[in-house]
Amino acid sequence: MGNRFAARPGVCSTVGRFELAALAIVAIAAALRVWGLDAGLPHLMTRPDEELIVLQTRLPASGIFDLTWPGLHPGIPSAYIYLLWVWGELGLPILQLAGAAPAGDYLTVLQDFPDRLLLAERFFSACAGTATVAVLIWVARREFGSKVAILAGLILAVSVFHVRDSHSAKPDIALGLFTILALGLLAPLARALTRRGAAVAGLAIGMAMAMKLPGVLLLLPAWVACMQGSAQTGWRRILPLEIFVLGGVAAIFFVATSPDFVFNAETAARIMAIPGLAFPQISGSTVSDPAGAAGLASPREWPGFLYHLEFSLRYALGLPAVFLLPFALVWGVFARDSIATLCVIFFVTAYLVFGASPALLSRYMTPLLPVVALLVAALVVAMLERVAARRPRLRDTALLVCGLVLLQEPLMASLRFDRLMAVEDTRVTAHEWLREHTAHSDRIALSG
Repeated sequence: MGNRFAARPGVCSTVGRFELAALAIVAIAAALRVWGLDAGLPHLMTRPDEELIVLQTRLPASGIFDLTWPGLHPGIPSAYIYLLWVWGELGLPILQLAGAAPAGDYLTVLQDFPDRLLLAERFFSACAGTATVAVLIWVARREFGSKVAILAGLILAVSVFHVRDSHSAKPDIALGLFTILALGLLAPLARALTRRGAAVAGLAIGMAMAMKLPGVLLLLPAWVACMQGSAQTGWRRILPLEIFVLGGVAAIFFVATSPDFVFNAETAARIMAIPGLAFPQISGSTVSDPAGAAGLASPREWPGFLYHLEFSLRYALGLPAVFLLPFALVWGVFARDSIATLCVIFFVTAYLVFGASPALLSRYMTPLLPVVALLVAALVVAMLERVAARRPRLRDTALLVCGLVLLQEPLMASLRFDRLMAVEDTRVTAHEWLREHTAHSDRIALSG
């Protein structure tokens, strides 16, 4: 018998080209996310809430794992704080070896030079953002093929808001990583449901929930996937045993990694109050603290739907991609691809939840960007495949042109952002000037 690949002499070279292209995309993603990572340091408040997160790691570093949340929104689970602490413990010796951090243990460095640990935690987000691009390429290639994988990976790699939030210690990037991983694990369940697959997908959903509470929204596409893949009939198909396995694994992982969210009465009460704060239109609650109302629109309005379309997604992905997004969602409904259906369900659910909230923060769309990149790339390639059926020579040229059109705007924005982040922050410059030109006992007047 001859080699079964003998009739396909181009297989090895084709696989090699794809792998090289995928590695190049991941390298581009990494470069854009690491460039300017130390922006604003040693100032801790360059990005909102970063100083609260890095200082919160002092509790697990001190052996206190029942976290309380004075001044920090309980939407960030304890597991994320634990993860950053462990990451910092492992990364601190490396920083010290490289001369980028002073000598001392975690608590000592956190007390005297917290910006060094904040830099390490930002590097976690940069790594998570780069890993998201790699996972997206893996999922897209398995479900749609190499062309969609390359295009989707490029769209996410150069997305300026994904690049921006990969420079922050906030959990939105990590949530996006486990979101696309969970959806990728759910797609095979929609074709053939197994308890082992349900348990693995449940673990990924539990990880997403452990990064940030909106990860719970993945349970809806998980339920749909279990119904689609079930061989049962009647009510057993609507509520297959595997969905309980999946939900149980997700819940167990979340409780095991953030136990105080369940067993600490104060923290649990804060969690139960989140819906009223996020959706005052429904609950009838109001913001009593004017200082806490920054970024909130009137509870009688629903401005988030347009805001996230006109600003968050528009500038995260560029105008051409946002123009194609509604068509990609419609295509995903009728494409009869399990991953497309699940991505549409998750995107619509999350968009409705975030859009209904008067908290207008563009980073709420960041975990949705891998899903959008996958749907838009799949739509573009599907349209070009139809064109290729009539005029095959135009396919590759048209794909190249479409790629350039989709990538030009967000790539230029990402480069401008990173160049800006690499410039020394004026607050740091002012701090240095004051330290050099004032004595310890001098009085300094603050204006504004």
